Amino acid sequence: MARRAFGDRRPREEAVPKDPWRLNRLLNLRIDVFCEISCHATHHITTDTTRMPLRVLAFLIWRPAAAFVAMTKEERRKPGAAREVIGSVFAGTPGSNRAYCAFLRAAIQHVSQRYNDCWGVTLFDWGVRLNVGWVERLILHPSGLRVAVKEELAPPGTKLDGTWYRRAPECRYTTISLSEIPRALESFTESHHAAITANATRPPPAIRKGHSAGITALLGLPNPPYYPEVVRDGTEDAYVEGSVNQVFVNRYERDPGARDACIRHHGARCSACGFDFFAAYGEVADGFIHVHHLVPVSEIGPDYVVKPDDDLRPVCPNCHAIIHRRTPPYSIKEVRGFLKSRRSVGG
Repeated sequence: MARRAFGDRRPREEAVPKDPWRLNRLLNLRIDVFCEISCHATHHITTDTTRMPLRVLAFLIWRPAAAFVAMTKEERRKPGAAREVIGSVFAGTPGSNRAYCAFLRAAIQHVSQRYNDCWGVTLFDWGVRLNVGWVERLILHPSGLRVAVKEELAPPGTKLDGTWYRRAPECRYTTISLSEIPRALESFTESHHAAITANATRPPPAIRKGHSAGITALLGLPNPPYYPEVVRDGTEDAYVEGSVNQVFVNRYERDPGARDACIRHHGARCSACGFDFFAAYGEVADGFIHVHHLVPVSEIGPDYVVKPDDDLRPVCPNCHAIIHRRTPPYSIKEVRGFLKSRRSVGG
């Protein structure tokens, strides 16, 4: 580019956008070179078996600290971002990609049917991590797929790395190379499902906050009940955004403790239309519902303490969207009236 004369106020040429996956490709290239040199120096034949420990070591050494930070909240909500990250890890191996997504989907379904608020899946720029409670149970990264298993149920010949966690002493870990996933992964289903439901507890705040709705959307699965479905923080109001409607939600509706207390008292059936997700979808949707805060935010003082039994009501996402179609919101009684009037017209 030619040098600009002093005082030249013409706009500069726009820079070429950075490739968001350049870091992963450079990292994989550096790891591959490291593995080839190491195998040559030690007179080992370069195979997946010899490369795997070296790739894990190189990944831990060279991965920049900043790369371990999860993506922004907005990026984690997008199925496209999840698709790109997973596609970047499995570049050139679509069979491994499909096998991994099917395995992850089955794992989430398994844990959510039994402990639907005990899991969270997080999207990073380098891969995907499934947590059950405090413990990592399935980690996809450029060096392979790290799988938690119940040792006594693991396939014969499984090489365990010796790692275990105090919060899940029954679990051990093995790493499957990316190229072996289509052939080997299915054989770990039983031992992995046993591991992910062992010692299941509610995830810590960091895991719940980092839950990535883009992955569940990509897999066609519902989010855990604690997930607030918000994309904006730091203000009194946030909003839930679906495919069509936007729902403005205050922070009292996002509080997991208040939400749980509301559902325990009122149940998980919509207070406006009566829709019951469990009755319609079965165990996979047990306990899924939004909650609506009845007290207008303008009437809340600094010393306000939410009373879930009195101040919150369970509502389905559709009715919640209608309630917030105006400011101040419609009442639940008004929404019932809308439904009743339409039924009478159609009847």
